[in-house]
Amino acid sequence: MRSLFFISALFFMVGANGSNDAIKYYEQALSYFNEGKLSAAEVAVKNSLQLELNYLPARLLLGKVLLQTGKYLAAEKEFEQSRKLYADSFSVVLSLVEVKLILNKNEQALALLRSNPQLTSEYKYYYFQANAYKALNQYPKALSSYQEAIALHQGSAEMHTALADLWYKQENTAQAQIEINKAVNIDNNFVPALLLSSEIYKNLEQYQLASKSVDKVLVIDSNNQQALFVKAGLLLSQQQLSEALAIALRLREMSPTNPFAKLLHSSIVAQQGHGRQSKRILTEINQQLSGIADRHKEDKEVLLLSATVDFINTKNFMAKNKFLRYIELYGDSSNARRYLALIALHAEKYTKAQQHIEQALLLNSNSAELYLLAAEIYRQTELTDKQLVTLQKAQLKFPQNEKIRQHFVASLLAHSLFEQALAVLDKANPDSSLQNQTILAFMQMEAGQYEQAKITTQALLNQYNDKVEVLQLAAELSLKTSQDSARAVYFFEQALALDEKFTPALTALAGIYLQQGDVNKVEQLYLQLLKINNIDALTRQLYADLAIKQSRLTLAIQLLKPLALKSDYRNGRALINLYIVTKQPDLALTTIKQLEVDFPLDEALLLSKSRVQSQLGLDDSAMQSLKVLFGLVYDDTDKLIILAHAQLDISDTKSAEKTINRLSAIESAKVPDYLQARFSFMVKNHDKAYQLITKALENSPDNKAWLSLKVRVLIAKKSLEQAIDNLVYLYKVSNERADMQLLAQLYGQQGHNDLLRGLLSEWLQHMPDDDWARAQLSALALSQGNRDVAIKTLKQAPNLAKQPVFLNNLATYYLAMQLEQDAEKNTTAQSQSVYSIKAQQYAEQAYKLAPNIAAISDTLGWVYVNNGQAQKGLSLLREASARDANNAEIYYHVAYTLAQLKNKNQARDAMNKAIELSPQHPLRATVSALLKKV
Repeated sequence: MRSLFFISALFFMVGANGSNDAIKYYEQALSYFNEGKLSAAEVAVKNSLQLELNYLPARLLLGKVLLQTGKYLAAEKEFEQSRKLYADSFSVVLSLVEVKLILNKNEQALALLRSNPQLTSEYKYYYFQANAYKALNQYPKALSSYQEAIALHQGSAEMHTALADLWYKQENTAQAQIEINKAVNIDNNFVPALLLSSEIYKNLEQYQLASKSVDKVLVIDSNNQQALFVKAGLLLSQQQLSEALAIALRLREMSPTNPFAKLLHSSIVAQQGHGRQSKRILTEINQQLSGIADRHKEDKEVLLLSATVDFINTKNFMAKNKFLRYIELYGDSSNARRYLALIALHAEKYTKAQQHIEQALLLNSNSAELYLLAAEIYRQTELTDKQLVTLQKAQLKFPQNEKIRQHFVASLLAHSLFEQALAVLDKANPDSSLQNQTILAFMQMEAGQYEQAKITTQALLNQYNDKVEVLQLAAELSLKTSQDSARAVYFFEQALALDEKFTPALTALAGIYLQQGDVNKVEQLYLQLLKINNIDALTRQLYADLAIKQSRLTLAIQLLKPLALKSDYRNGRALINLYIVTKQPDLALTTIKQLEVDFPLDEALLLSKSRVQSQLGLDDSAMQSLKVLFGLVYDDTDKLIILAHAQLDISDTKSAEKTINRLSAIESAKVPDYLQARFSFMVKNHDKAYQLITKALENSPDNKAWLSLKVRVLIAKKSLEQAIDNLVYLYKVSNERADMQLLAQLYGQQGHNDLLRGLLSEWLQHMPDDDWARAQLSALALSQGNRDVAIKTLKQAPNLAKQPVFLNNLATYYLAMQLEQDAEKNTTAQSQSVYSIKAQQYAEQAYKLAPNIAAISDTLGWVYVNNGQAQKGLSLLREASARDANNAEIYYHVAYTLAQLKNKNQARDAMNKAIELSPQHPLRATVSALLKKV
């Protein structure tokens, strides 16, 4: 059994008690499922989940049952829930990908595959990847993936059929026929292969062979709708309209709402000369399809609707292409131009935005929205005169439009035209003297006319001291003119006494208290603001900034998440950095991809993306990201240096060499010595690297970067003792944890156990919370046969009660001691010894803290089994196997337990899996012996 020495991730608690009844229903469901009794399996597994809602093995099994019974949305939900319960990727990801593909969620399927590169050993990884690429019309990628899949798993009719379909979609009929023949030779009753074969023969006008293939399908299943469609198409191709119509009507009876059946019906009716009836059916189709069928995707209404929906869903690149295609097909449109202007504005392509909006106004000068958008574009491009003229025209054209009036007044204010601004306000609101005067005072204050602003404000206070907007004005004027925060606080608090939800006062007070360093009051105000408006972007951003300063990174992440989902670049970048710092690269990559929709070639995003991809093991993708970045920074010396270091970080020495050569070609540039040294080290030119390092350290002997590189070069040259000497000096200079950890590893490799023990002990005196160091010190003691010291070291951990990994290790040690004691007594009585009691106590504590770690579930389950509670232990062991699907030891534990419970069939299944994973495991003989007795 394994002990865990270090786990850096954080885990959320999910309740799981290992109910005996729940595991009984689960085992029953598993038996039904293996026998193909899916309805009975579904009932039994749902009974298990009713007793224990978050029992992971049952969730996974229910997902599989629902997938096989065609309940795809429900299956997707179960598999997603299984992932939240920390199912092993080998147990759940490919099943979830399969469901995503069935539901046409191809991008999501690809994202899942990309984020789980450990599954590339599975042929289905490439097969599903190929299906997704094919659905997205990325045919070269699909071809490569199909070839990978077939190389891993030959003899699959399904995969050869899929590859044939790919060739057929690219109109390569000859290659398609080669693959479909392979599929039929493997399985001459494989329906998809027969259907595609029929289509290919039809394309070659070999109607007799096409009919033979499709008729064979109809013999297998007379109601196969796809075969009926193919048959009708064949009949239409041969002008056998009556026979084709009979099939179309049969299809419509079978599925009255099927748009494809309606389209087939319409086509036949039209060919028969019934134009009015055909048109009626087509109108019905257009209302229903909304872009479902490829041949309707470029219908005028469908294309415009599809583009608009893409824009609403922030798929701006797709939306832009569709709006441009719409203009190309159907002529210019102010509506399409307006969306194109918005997309360009969002991407900060201001010239394009200006061109689109001016064209839109030429096409339609009666839209207030177009004027407002034009004014905003001019404002952002600092064409403020154009902005003012545009709003002046709009004000004359739409005098009652409040939005235009507000923007016009703001523009007049920006041009210091205060009297005109007030005139506009008075004209619009002749009876709103308070509002107009307050706005005027704000205008005066913003323009720096403080004395006049004071006069106006005092007059308002004399007349309206019970109005929150006046009190806000007085408070802000106090801050502007005299920096009198106490007076400002007084006015803001007076405003809040009138309206406790007056957010400008709450926000301003938070700012004042932040400057004063009273973070408790600041946080209270932020919480109050979020209670009023939970999605307020400014409050969330300010609160997140405070949380980051306090090192409360989890809180900062929760605050920024909703903002990043709205493609907010600044907050999205902050969230990405937080994910990187908290070691959540998968979430960082997801956020990067969300931002890339609107910022597809952003340099900072590409650099972050490459680093995150590298952390996830997606080295090829990381290299590709940096290749794109190379093209963007081709002439920028400073950025090329950063790029070269990033390329070396992911060991892409070929690209780094290209970048360094580009630097050398720029006359004003110089390749830094440190970059040259790093590159030399990476390409194993250790002598050159060492020369550069030695020269640099002569001038700067304590430079940590150079010292660190020197240590790495010495390690590479196998000069480990010399590396240790230099690392000891570096650690003395830096006192950094990374240097301590590397030194500890070198001590261990060289067998300097006394030095290693001294290093770790000294470090823990200063850093008692360092879990890695404590785990290493405990492991060192254990390796030297001193289990008591190993236990003592773990027990000395601060907050041991909150350390699931250490608790699990202690349980493991005590269980080992119990088993040794039993072996000495030559008994398996499973008596409640001191050791077994302690093992159970520590294992239960660990499980309570982290029930979703497979090793911890395994430990507790195995402890229960060895303490005579096999049924209780089985539930936990099943959980462990669901979260670590390729761990042989867990399957040996499961097999042993099932054998104890006299469940011979499933015990053998578990045993076969265990042997497949690890045939030489020490437990094999023990479990085999027990199985023989069952």
